[in-house]
Amino acid sequence: MINLRELTFWLSIFAALTSCKNDKSSNEFKFPPLTETLKLAEHYYSPAGMTTPQTYVEAVRKFGENIDVNDTTTRENVFIDDFNGSDTLYKSLREHDGLKLLVDNTKLVSVNLYQWAFPPFIFEELLEAEKPKSKKQKLIDSIVYQAKLKTWKDNQTMVKGYPVYIVNPTNKTIRVEEQDGRLMIIQEAKDKNGNWRPIEFWQFSSCGNSYGGVALKPNSYIFTKIVAYRGEFETTLRLKMLNDTIVYYSEPFKGSINLTQLDTALIKQNVSPQNFFNKKK
Repeated sequence: MINLRELTFWLSIFAALTSCKNDKSSNEFKFPPLTETLKLAEHYYSPAGMTTPQTYVEAVRKFGENIDVNDTTTRENVFIDDFNGSDTLYKSLREHDGLKLLVDNTKLVSVNLYQWAFPPFIFEELLEAEKPKSKKQKLIDSIVYQAKLKTWKDNQTMVKGYPVYIVNPTNKTIRVEEQDGRLMIIQEAKDKNGNWRPIEFWQFSSCGNSYGGVALKPNSYIFTKIVAYRGEFETTLRLKMLNDTIVYYSEPFKGSINLTQLDTALIKQNVSPQNFFNKKK
């Protein structure tokens, strides 16, 4: 017969085990609900050749926090480096290992192919604005500019895409490198022989101001998006991410591309520098 002391002991063990189990489940990453507030994309992207990725840092959240796809990210509240790349806040943060690269290909989002393109602005109009004008003329100029801006916004090229999450399931803060606000991620696809080949390419900037990082804390994630391609060749795709010297891959997922997207010859001839994150032997 169990006495009171033994009962108390076993109850404490059970409580500890239950607590550990609950802590573990609460720290598991699950794809969060998305609120899509961007203009709905009507078409998939079907380019004739290789393209550059649109993997901008859209948001940084803790596990369990939802995402509004229309959220805009500012360097002040996410990036740990300022514009001159001094990395003054996190000099010692050099940990790059331990991340997970996840694609949710069960859900579609809108991707703006020209997300960070500049709105309409003509230098001559700036000079004209400096000239003395009547109130009526200023009103006309304002109406004309607003019309141009509306046209520019209405003609943004929206295509269908997939949500992507860079997840930190560890107990350490990890530095995630970025260039001009984009994570260094490209898509790869299997060719007819079953070999992995890039269908996107990366261009490294020669300007030091382009580079920075995100301090991704434990049990947190970065939200970004990739283009969901469509073409005549059904195949398997995956993501490839470079974080300093470490290369991450996502789990493969089904899709389709145009076979011409596998052709690197045109890119190598006309775009320099280009990179496919291949490690030097």
